[in-house]
Amino acid sequence: MGKNGEKAGSSLAETFKKVIGVLAALAVAGFKDFAGQAAEAAQQAQVVQTSFESTFGESSKDVENWSGNFANAIHRNETEVKSFLVSNK
Repeated sequence: MGKNGEKAGSSLAETFKKVIGVLAALAVAGFKDFAGQAAEAAQQAQVVQTSFESTFGESSKDVENWSGNFANAIHRNETEVKSFLVSNK
């Protein structure tokens, strides 16, 4: 293999290590961003649910069933439909 071959092999190994390090850092940053967005979405869903129950009171179960069916029929998220209903009651 010779000295040139050994240098090339070592250089290639170092490059791979750097690339793997960068990819790992990007993966961690992406996961943190995803986790933050997921937590925010869960919090928003809880706020919508609380507002929904407060707005519709005792009839909230019936309206919730209707909103679930409607959301499925129009291919939308049920929380989105509930939010719309609360804001337009």
